[in-house]
Amino acid sequence: DSRSDRLLLVKDTCFVIMPIGTQRFGFGEISAQDLRGRYTDLIREAVLRARPTIEILRADDIAAPGGITTDIFTALMESRYVVADVTFPNPNVFYELGIRHACRTGTVLLRERRPEAVPFDIFDLRHIEYENTPTGLKMLAERMCEYFDWLDTNPEKPDNRFLELALLKHYEFQSSTKVRRLASIKEKLAEGWPGSCHYSGGHSGAYGRTDGGNNE
Repeated sequence: DSRSDRLLLVKDTCFVIMPIGTQRFGFGEISAQDLRGRYTDLIREAVLRARPTIEILRADDIAAPGGITTDIFTALMESRYVVADVTFPNPNVFYELGIRHACRTGTVLLRERRPEAVPFDIFDLRHIEYENTPTGLKMLAERMCEYFDWLDTNPEKPDNRFLELALLKHYEFQSSTKVRRLASIKEKLAEGWPGSCHYSGGHSGAYGRTDGGNNE
C-alpha cells in the first residue's frame, strides 16, 4: 500500500510543511541538514509534546524528491493538522499552504523570531513565533497545544481569509461528480452532441456566418 492510502485510513496525522533542501536567501543560507534538524529536534518534538499519539509526516517522509506528488496532496487534504513553517520564503511551502487553506481548516503557522518581515500575503494571519532553543521548544509545544485545542473545539470555524470569504458568500465547492459531469458535457459538445451549437457547414464569426449563407 502507498503512504497516501494509509493517510486515507489514519486520520490522526499532522503534516509539516517546510523547506527540505538547502535554501539560499538574501539574508543567508540554511542547509538541508540544518532544516532536517529543525524539523526533528524542534517542530516534530513540539507537536509530539502537544499531541503524543499523533502521526507526524514531512514531504520527504512520504514522497520521492521532486515535484508535489499524490501523497503530498493527500496529506494536505486528509491530515487532521497541518503545521507550516513560513520562516523561509520558499515557493513550495506557500503553494502547499494555499492548497491546504482552500481544502479545510486545521492549519497552524510557525515562524522563527527574526528581524525580516512576515510575507505580505500572510502577515495578518495568526502565527506562532519560536526560538530554536531548548526553552523555545518548551514554549512552542505549549503554544501548539493551545492552537490544537482551539482547532478541535472549533472545527467548523475558518482559520484563513479564503475560507472566511467562501463561507460569507455561500460558495459551493465543486464536487468530483460535478467536475466529471462538466468534462462529459464538454466531450459531447466537441463531438457534435444533439442540441449543441455545432454547425458543420461553416462557422460563425463574431459578426455572423462566414460560409456565404444569409445572416438573418
